[in-house]
Amino acid sequence: KRFRSFIALEVYNETQKIIGTDRISSAISLVEASAKDRRELYNRIAWDEGRILYNLCDSENTIISINCLGWHIIDNEVPLIFRRMSHQKPQCMPQGHGDIELLRKYLPPINDKNWYLLKVFLVTYFVPHIPKPLLCPHGPHGSGKTTICKRLKSLIDPSVMETTSFPKD
Repeated sequence: KRFRSFIALEVYNETQKIIGTDRISSAISLVEASAKDRRELYNRIAWDEGRILYNLCDSENTIISINCLGWHIIDNEVPLIFRRMSHQKPQCMPQGHGDIELLRKYLPPINDKNWYLLKVFLVTYFVPHIPKPLLCPHGPHGSGKTTICKRLKSLIDPSVMETTSFPKD
């Protein structure tokens, strides 16, 4: 939809004429057919040559490179293309020498076994090319299930949509 609007505006700026949706669709089809180099499009996290790339989705389009030696900001051209969704919020700039154990005080009480599983769950979401576990918190009303989901979502992929639910059908 945004690309169609972009095409319509560009044509108008060049010709001072408004073109119909059928001509826009034809132009897009022509561009798609002539595209020789197809590249994969990534959301926030991608795997590239032995490293993880994490898009902060900030106004500077900052990309963090993470490997076995640590992390750093990529200053040069990013080799991959990241999709920018309208609901994504920027992630804060990471700080060095963090301690995942500090996260526990911002979550509802969790026993040691479940805390260990939650940490594994959290880390797997930053590794893009492996299967992910599904978090299914359970407990009585008011036990903190939604709070845990919101906090973890804000760490992994901040969004205007804090939570989602399973479809009804």
